[in-house]
Amino acid sequence: MLGTALLLSGLVHAAGVGIMAVGPSLSEVGPSLSEAAPPPPVSVDYASGDGSMSQLANHLAQGEPLVQLLERVAELDRSLAAAMAALETGEPELLDPRQAKVAQRMVKPARLGYAHAQYNLALRRLAGRGVPRDRAGAVEGLGKAARQGYVKAQLLLGYLLVKGGEAERDLAEAHFWWTLAADRGSQAAATGYELLQTRMTPEEILRSRGLASEWRSAMGDLAPPPTPAAEDESRQSPLMAAVTSGDVAALRTMLAQGGDAGDTDLYGRTAMISAAWRGDARIVDLLLEVGAEPEVVDVDGKTPLIWAASNGHEEVVAGLTDAGVNIDSQDGGGLTALMRAAWNGHADTVKALLEAGADVGLRDKSGRTALDYASDLGYQDIILLLQPRKDGS
Repeated sequence: MLGTALLLSGLVHAAGVGIMAVGPSLSEVGPSLSEAAPPPPVSVDYASGDGSMSQLANHLAQGEPLVQLLERVAELDRSLAAAMAALETGEPELLDPRQAKVAQRMVKPARLGYAHAQYNLALRRLAGRGVPRDRAGAVEGLGKAARQGYVKAQLLLGYLLVKGGEAERDLAEAHFWWTLAADRGSQAAATGYELLQTRMTPEEILRSRGLASEWRSAMGDLAPPPTPAAEDESRQSPLMAAVTSGDVAALRTMLAQGGDAGDTDLYGRTAMISAAWRGDARIVDLLLEVGAEPEVVDVDGKTPLIWAASNGHEEVVAGLTDAGVNIDSQDGGGLTALMRAAWNGHADTVKALLEAGADVGLRDKSGRTALDYASDLGYQDIILLLQPRKDGS
């Protein structure tokens, strides 16, 4: 249990960061293998109009275990679902040096108070990705991000407090964190705390309300409310607009004020993915500097590296591989960055990926290799790069 004193500690610091809630990123969708222009940006409300609350209530009435019900709530929020999946991973046999490099980059920005970095590092500690599995440290990091108003951290912290194990079970405190997340516009949190309340004792409900009242009283007008969604849903958030325009100074300011580098659009694409797709190495470097997750995947399983390689952005590819990302990550179709670069005819990118250690022998879900894609389209320069390594020579 984090405790009331800990919950309310650091409020002045959190407010001093200048918490700024940025709405869902409306980043442009990246190109397909053969297309250069993205479709219009979109936004999403994960919980609108699907009858989820009534369905969950029916399950609750039937006595379904609480954790299973809350897992259903996670279906309304992609970040919570992904975090819960990370909890199910087995203990790594040893630390991957490249993953350790990625995690190490997040330590400094997390200490500086970037909430998204605190959250990203906490996720890696929960899963043991690049750092030893440290669930107590992860909960502590989530608490720091949550106290800054970081909704993803509030959602996950509430889940862990209900589940128990990583944190001592505390339904009142879980309800409190979900109340705050709902205040900031999370429909998943609103659904979750209503469900949770049906399983709480009157004393627990009163304690949660007391925590929320103390929080709001302590915060007062120090922390600005969430930025309202634009009436025109095709408009980008200010943070994503800065990424699109390549405005490094504006982006740096917004991130320092609490802008969420991990915010996503309907397709799961973040600022990092948008910058990688566009080939803006300056933006990618800034996002790495502030602890953004460089291995984030969109709904198709594509990472920033895959998007950069698809478009032949060697400088971005070099920056991401140097940061330690998984070079051989495969998207939903099983294609790697090397396969995408080969298919699109980007010889210099193929060479850079090979020099970084990309695996030539990997096959996608159809059984095809990078060499197969290059051969189909007659890219002789790429074929020459790949052929000598076909048999491992």
